[in-house]
Amino acid sequence: MSYNHGKEERKCQHWKLAEEKVLRVCGMDESTIEQLRHWDRTMFNSDRRFYEKLQDTGTCLDSIAGSEASTEIYTVEDLLNVSTSSCVRHSSSLMLSGLPAGHTGLV
Repeated sequence: MSYNHGKEERKCQHWKLAEEKVLRVCGMDESTIEQLRHWDRTMFNSDRRFYEKLQDTGTCLDSIAGSEASTEIYTVEDLLNVSTSSCVRHSSSLMLSGLPAGHTGLV
């Protein structure tokens, strides 16, 4: 899910108003509350810049990595056990690009 600035702004304002209410009840002076408001706004802007540029690709990459079957080949027997469709699909990883068209590399 992408970053929603309006939603995050409302959440921050709601939290900040509640915090300032507690600080006033506890007797904190307005100049200190103003300094805290300024610092919190600076931190909010910093987080906003980070999250706006953050790309949510974790779920996409996880699904792609999970769907690929392992085709690690260590011996000639492993190569012979790999299905033809798997060799065609993974031809770039098996370095078969130099073979004639239609040739899968299996004997």
